Amino acid sequence: MTALRGVPATGPADATRSALSGFIDYAGLFPPAALSMDRAVADYRAAGAGPDAWMLNRFLCPASRLGELAGVLTASPSDGMFRTRIVFDGDPAGDVARAQAFVAEMHPLAGFDMVEVKWAGTDLDELLDTLFELAYVLPAIEIDPRRAVEEAVGALAAARQARGKLVIAKLRCGGLTADSFPSAEEVAAFIGACNRAGLAFKATAGLHQPFRHVDHTTGFTRHGFVNLLAAAYLGRAHEADHATLSRIVDDRDPTHFELGRRVLRW
Repeated sequence: MTALRGVPATGPADATRSALSGFIDYAGLFPPAALSMDRAVADYRAAGAGPDAWMLNRFLCPASRLGELAGVLTASPSDGMFRTRIVFDGDPAGDVARAQAFVAEMHPLAGFDMVEVKWAGTDLDELLDTLFELAYVLPAIEIDPRRAVEEAVGALAAARQARGKLVIAKLRCGGLTADSFPSAEEVAAFIGACNRAGLAFKATAGLHQPFRHVDHTTGFTRHGFVNLLAAAYLGRAHEADHATLSRIVDDRDPTHFELGRRVLRW
């Protein structure tokens, strides 16, 4: 087996902290948990006060439920700003308006720093024009990993350079049906394309365990978030080819991975 190893670039550091700090957005509103808004906000706040809070990032909220979130936060405000990321689930222009209304109503109680939207083959420049109406917000553009990934990632990277504004890609790794889980080869192709383009990405859905495994409740083979982390970081550091990335993403043996204080290794 090819061994790939990454270490902190300068000085002593904790590789686990470096890799996983702010790594996980909270998705309690979405399946399989599908919590009520009250419960989701309460659980997110509890996690933010717990021992693993260093791994926690933002609260994910569908654009269609921003009004509901505003009601809960108004009734029970937090000490600091409640930070969310908005997942567009309707027409982008309408969701931009909902996001703007949320900020106008809730500032300084709440704010957001990212919007996530599925790119359904529409004109990319038009979509970005709409999203950039939200100043100082990072767009995450979901790409279908089964359709012309290299071209789609290249278009995002080109748009980023032409506009001089940050934009990242988004990969959906699962869902409620077997066909919503991309193959290891498709995930590897997405990661490889992002690595070559120097484009950051986030991954979502189905990443409930560190390593690739079979979910015995559903029978679905699910991706592991450590697999994706290793493929993204080690793949870029070592310029790994598609076959190697595919093997990392598809590897179901936890003993093949090491993430410790000083090293990330596969």
